[in-house]
Amino acid sequence: MTEQARRAVASHSTYQEAERAVDHLADQGSPVQKVAITGQDMRLVEQVIGRMGYGEAALHGAATGALPGVLVGRIFGLLN
Repeated sequence: MTEQARRAVASHSTYQEAERAVDHLADQGSPVQKVAITGQDMRLVEQVIGRMGYGEAALHGAATGALPGVLVGRIFGLLN
């Protein structure tokens, strides 16, 4: 699969301003799955995949914390 060329459509002074612009696009119904936030002199490109609500973020955080907890608990259970 070939990657399409990217082009800048807006420039912002801070990451927070760029994030607000993406939120505004999402509020207006634009497909933000094709949006990327790229910083100047950085090696990281954040690919936007959509908007995450509070419930979804809480569930994701719980799942992220539960997996290491289960693994550590399992190890201590085996050693007990």
